[in-house]
Amino acid sequence: MEEMIKIIEIPIWLKRCDQMEEKFLEYLISGGKRKIHALYELMELLKFCDRELEDLEIVQLLIDSSKRGEKPHPEDARYVLHLIENCRKDLESILDSEIELFQPLIRKKSEEVKSYKMALKSIIGREINKIENRKRELIKNFIYDNPGEYVKSLTHKLRKVYGKRGLSYSNVSYHIKVLEKEKKIITIGGPQGRYKYCFPNPSKITNFEKYYHSPFAIEGIIKKNVTNYFDTKKARKFYEIHLVSSNGEPNFLLLVGFGVLSKYYLQNMFIKSYGELEPMEFIEKEYHIHVKDNSPKYVKKAPTLLPRKIVMVRDKKEENIWVNKELEDLSVPFTNM
Repeated sequence: MEEMIKIIEIPIWLKRCDQMEEKFLEYLISGGKRKIHALYELMELLKFCDRELEDLEIVQLLIDSSKRGEKPHPEDARYVLHLIENCRKDLESILDSEIELFQPLIRKKSEEVKSYKMALKSIIGREINKIENRKRELIKNFIYDNPGEYVKSLTHKLRKVYGKRGLSYSNVSYHIKVLEKEKKIITIGGPQGRYKYCFPNPSKITNFEKYYHSPFAIEGIIKKNVTNYFDTKKARKFYEIHLVSSNGEPNFLLLVGFGVLSKYYLQNMFIKSYGELEPMEFIEKEYHIHVKDNSPKYVKKAPTLLPRKIVMVRDKKEENIWVNKELEDLSVPFTNM
């Protein structure tokens, strides 16, 4: 019954999408705190369409800044229009599946809105895609040079280096999503107030020396427990070493406390983890864990991650397996586990 009621309400929301767009444009033109109800309506629309929590958080940031009398950054304004259009497409897609019953209720898009969109594209300019692509490449390169920044911190640092133009929080957040979808970076963490940390995609890197002794992240399949390839008798604590395969190659070693994965461990489980990346020489010197002479070459040469956080990924959602509460924040200096 609830699903049917929601479907019946869709034509109403479709009509409100156009009104919402017009109200938001009025707000951009005239300003004034009385006009920000368009953003509150957008929050309702996003909830109705079951949009991601990050979209709700971005709109809330715009509401908070509007209450202070600050107008949205042009990139944020474009992002709002993008959200409204995406919601409209989602709603129309649902109606298409119920076309026989609801087709009479679908209103035609007004010529006025169409003409405005054409004018908007003209204002933005033909070069907008090229500009956005260059900006996305800039963000990707910054992450590869500064792994472990969370999105808000990343935005502030980018703006300090390259200026504020076109580098709003919503714009950087959007490009982070695209880069992750394109498998160029990975993120771990968020939402609900938790930091979302950004890292290079390890499968795109062939030389890891640059990233030794610094924040790093891996993702991939846990292939097997390889502790028996190491001599751990002189180690100060009990450890386990697991082999993680990122897209087949390269392989990483994950050094964890004894029993950390025993509750969750399943062969071929997909995980993400961040911490510090170290070469085998460092592990042998600092942790007194020595690779045996008869160990396979891929074990001897594999970079080793000392994790601060490990998550299991299922249905695109992260589930914490193990977190070092004291070191979860990457700004905290690292100490031996």
